[in-house]
Amino acid sequence: MTSTFTTSRTITFTNTATHLAGAAVSALAETLLTIGISVDKISALYGHEKVIASWIEEQSLHRLEITLTPPAGKELAGYSVELDYTAWDPEQQFRDQLARIRRQSAKEPSVAIGTNFSVVVKPRPGRTLSSQPGWRSVDRVLPSFAGGYRHGTVGTGPGGSAVFRSHRI
Repeated sequence: MTSTFTTSRTITFTNTATHLAGAAVSALAETLLTIGISVDKISALYGHEKVIASWIEEQSLHRLEITLTPPAGKELAGYSVELDYTAWDPEQQFRDQLARIRRQSAKEPSVAIGTNFSVVVKPRPGRTLSSQPGWRSVDRVLPSFAGGYRHGTVGTGPGGSAVFRSHRI
């Protein structure tokens, strides 16, 4: 007796946005933990995942930036995740490369005890980020995030990818 089984799966850009947001937040959180930021502070980062996914889904988010502020110190550029929106290819597989990011993060210098971090989001040129609860415009001068060391791609999926950079090395 012969039997067959057929299945289909519909992938939308919502799936890609959710995947990329999860990979980006995980890479940032694991890196912050590795360099010595307290777990209590890092847990707040996971609360941003849904908002980040919605900005990716609307394709308005260009970059997430993490600034670091040591006790009694000035705000410094830390890490960034830059989004790249590519042509839609439903055959492209969802991938993350968090293992590679973990290996690279182990080389990062530790921070002073009590160091805080901030998450700053930047829209794509010509776009505006939709209003989201708990997020507001930044009215301070931010450190430069020019250049940076490319740790690698944290995630890819149909229609997009996210690249992780350190601005501390």
